[in-house]
Amino acid sequence: MAVVRIFDEAEKSENGGGVEDVIAMFRLMSGAEGAQMEKGTSDHAGIRFGLYGAGLLGSIIPGGMAPQDRSRFVMLTLGDRPASANPTDAAMYLEELEQEAKAAGPAVWRRMLRLAPKRWDSAFRAYNALVQSMGGRSRDGDTLGTMLAGWDLMLFDDPLVDAETGKARPERLDRASALVRPLIQETQEADELGEGERLLNAIFGGIIHKEHGGTRTVAEEIMLLNSANHDPGSNDSIMIGRFGLRVFGEGVGKKKLFVANAENPALNKALGGTRWRGGGHKAALQTIPDVQPYRGTMRVAGRTQRGLVVPARFLPGYESGASDGGQGAEE
Repeated sequence: MAVVRIFDEAEKSENGGGVEDVIAMFRLMSGAEGAQMEKGTSDHAGIRFGLYGAGLLGSIIPGGMAPQDRSRFVMLTLGDRPASANPTDAAMYLEELEQEAKAAGPAVWRRMLRLAPKRWDSAFRAYNALVQSMGGRSRDGDTLGTMLAGWDLMLFDDPLVDAETGKARPERLDRASALVRPLIQETQEADELGEGERLLNAIFGGIIHKEHGGTRTVAEEIMLLNSANHDPGSNDSIMIGRFGLRVFGEGVGKKKLFVANAENPALNKALGGTRWRGGGHKAALQTIPDVQPYRGTMRVAGRTQRGLVVPARFLPGYESGASDGGQGAEE
């Protein structure tokens, strides 16, 4: 049975186990053996099921991914809708767009299913080779080549490989190269991330519950504090203080991050499902060059704590070219 699974609002969970389990399932499904499951039958015989396939996750804050996931998932970012001076016109345009999408969607699927037996294999082979020729690894070629083959079937009447010459159409490959180049770069950058950088990304994705409702991420709060010219006090960092964090230093985009050595419940939630919970974050942070112990103590969330200083260049809102400067005054 073939089933398409689409998960909307697949946000990072606070306690782990939510969308992270779905990501783990997709990781297994993408392997050569698929996700294996064994069950017994009524006559005591054994039966094995193999689950293969793909899914679509939609989220504002992606769930936690292991390094190997970045070569299995294609991450696409939707652009913002252009602002409109007339909200009524914008609402009517959005309604028209939804109606067109509902009509075009089934037609696109029919087209792909009709053309796939004739064109899929040749298109996939050509795009797989293209991705690898641009520096992608074999798995990148499989993942991104699949995406490009689907893109080709959706948009073009003529097959990618010219029947007369037996070669891929150069203009089509040029368009595909422009689409896939940033995706290859993102995958390569993810492979280069060390233990400490992956930990920081997990912390920055932590969810803050605001006092009067609503949520924001730790990254958004740090970016807000980093946009001010003055040195934020302990009162300015109350929300991220719950995670044992405090932004300090002067200058727009020049501030540093204090991370308390001690574990706390909010930080453990942000690091749910990782090996950094329970105080393991300290050792991981120390793998980052230039992360140093803070001289003295820092007041965070009403407590005097010891911790580490993360340089400005690793923080959301960092202004390139800004100096990290010193550690600032001790408290």
